[in-house]
Amino acid sequence: PYLVPLAIEQLKENILAEGDFYEGDLLISVLRLDKNFWLANKDSWKTVKQLYEEKHQQILEGTEGDKKFDKEFREFSLIHKE
Repeated sequence: PYLVPLAIEQLKENILAEGDFYEGDLLISVLRLDKNFWLANKDSWKTVKQLYEEKHQQILEGTEGDKKFDKEFREFSLIHKE
């Protein structure tokens, strides 16, 4: 609960922020957070969902079309029904 807002701020600045492994690994880590966290934090979930949708083209270009980002986002986006 303390780190996710910081991670979201980093993603707002650079959607493909790099942690220790590869460009975009912060985004992947956020998308893979436990479902129960997102169920309890719907506003943060909405923020990440909107950010991903707005930056989708940048994600594709920056990762050379790496499909793991879209796969993780599909699963993430199904957590809440809108």
